[in-house]
Amino acid sequence: MKEEALSGFLFSGRSGQSPLPAIGFSMTGTYPSGARLWAVHRFSMVVAGFFPVPGVAFLGGRRRIMLYHDIFRRTLERLPPAAHKEAYAMTYQEILANARTCMGPYCKSCPVCNGVACKNTVPGPGAKGIGTGFIRNYQKWQELCVNMDTICENVPVDTTYDFFGKKVAIPVFAAPVGAMQLHYGDKYDDLTYNDILVTACAESGIAAFTGDGTNPAVIEAAAGALKKNGGCGVPTVKPWNIDLIREKVALVGGADPIAIAMDIDAAGLPFLKNLTPPAGSKTVDELKEIVKLANGKPLILKGIMTVNGAKKALDAGASGIVVSNRGGRVLDQCPATAEVLPAIADAVGGKMTILVDGGIRTGMDVFKALALGADAVLIGRPFVNMVYGGGAEGVQVYVDKLQSELADTMAMCGAHKLSDIRRSMIFGY
Repeated sequence: MKEEALSGFLFSGRSGQSPLPAIGFSMTGTYPSGARLWAVHRFSMVVAGFFPVPGVAFLGGRRRIMLYHDIFRRTLERLPPAAHKEAYAMTYQEILANARTCMGPYCKSCPVCNGVACKNTVPGPGAKGIGTGFIRNYQKWQELCVNMDTICENVPVDTTYDFFGKKVAIPVFAAPVGAMQLHYGDKYDDLTYNDILVTACAESGIAAFTGDGTNPAVIEAAAGALKKNGGCGVPTVKPWNIDLIREKVALVGGADPIAIAMDIDAAGLPFLKNLTPPAGSKTVDELKEIVKLANGKPLILKGIMTVNGAKKALDAGASGIVVSNRGGRVLDQCPATAEVLPAIADAVGGKMTILVDGGIRTGMDVFKALALGADAVLIGRPFVNMVYGGGAEGVQVYVDKLQSELADTMAMCGAHKLSDIRRSMIFGY
């Protein structure tokens, strides 16, 4: 927990609570995280004389506060390391609340990131046009229901996923996000955000996709962050002209990433139009050349929304695709990714890795995506909120939350490993 947040919590006060449990706690250490921290606080305040307790003298204001801090520090130091860490841990909701204090004017860090509050805010995290793309993505996952079946073998659930030879804790990756200061506020630029995200994801047992931009320093810093973390991540290159692609692919390839991605849907971004060198759509033949430039690294094409598009990506030699409408940011009134995923999976599933993004927020959403045919998912905006609100700790909290939700859904639907998840586990399929 950040120092300022901790200070505010400690001196907020809670009426009607006795300090006696705190004294007991200081000996036993059996309280859960929130109660644990509060118990230490109450015990310290009693000893320092904030509360009238027989035998405890009241000191002057400044002296009393200094004594309190000393007692609080020494009490925490006596706790086991695990308990100490637990006492300071932030919750998901606390991180969101903290993010609201440092976001720019567009993102509201909503309790549920569904595209409603940021509708039609570009710049910002919202969707293009009337904003239905983002909203529809989220809603369609919520319309799907899962089939519960607990008449099965009682064995532990395994959520791990093999991603081109890299084992990750859950089939979830942080999506590439760019222009941070433009869309989300001044707290982080692209360079700092990617550095925090790549490291935090690697430490949390997953991997991040990094972004690209018109500033060459963005992809250079992304490559540096990936190299620092043993290549644990996927750099994303925009669909520039072939000369600039060659230069950027060679740069990120030096970091030895898991794979290299190209967000071909970025061809619709306004800031990429009319640039020198130009960026835009790519033919199958052009994509074949880009696959060669990857020099043996898997190439993932992000922005596939049709069976025909998936087949063309396969023909081009891509190792994977991301079923994505870019959160509705490049074309309004597209279908949701959940609506097109099953047909795409039926067409190219087993022939290439299929990822999907768009409105996925929980571990249950991840389960639904896998049941419809995806191998793994990308999540964008929620990771932004986690980084803005809690830095690396925020990322860890969110990954833990997703893993717990996914494991619980799998267990209740009779799936003990990812390969057990079937489309029949979705109601109506």
